[in-house]
Amino acid sequence: MAGGTELLTVSRALKVLRAFSEENPSWGVTELANELDLDKSQVHRLLATLTRYGFVATVPRRGATRSGPRPSGSATWRR
Repeated sequence: MAGGTELLTVSRALKVLRAFSEENPSWGVTELANELDLDKSQVHRLLATLTRYGFVATVPRRGATRSGPRPSGSATWRR
């Protein structure tokens, strides 16, 4: 954490997004929570929010979540 400016919820959301990869393209809530050492309820809320904004999507009839259509490239910002 640089200078105490890190937001815990944002950090957790980014951990969730980084868990999705070619090797692990979809996750169930329980397995993702276990992988990231987070509470299931936290992971569920994070996935619901990320789904709402298009960063992840629910896999129909599987009960899993996969990476969504949002670009995965880096963005830049200025202070």
